[in-house]
Amino acid sequence: MAISRRNAIGPAGCGGLDEQLFPIGAVDDDLGAAIARALQCRREDCARYGAEYSWEAATDQFVAALTGALEAEAVAA
Repeated sequence: MAISRRNAIGPAGCGGLDEQLFPIGAVDDDLGAAIARALQCRREDCARYGAEYSWEAATDQFVAALTGALEAEAVAA
């Protein structure tokens, strides 16, 4: 995962790579430098981090957000 902005991870750019127990990517204003550093990360570490995410978890989060929005709309009506 190479990102050309500093200290960004996740869709909102929240959380820093400094918080990771092992490097899973690299951030730098220079995309080439970010790519070069990201290529030095261990594939096993990146795969372990990626395995924490699943379509099932993403679907659960999406349904929960829809449910919350529908409940808020019902209360407002």
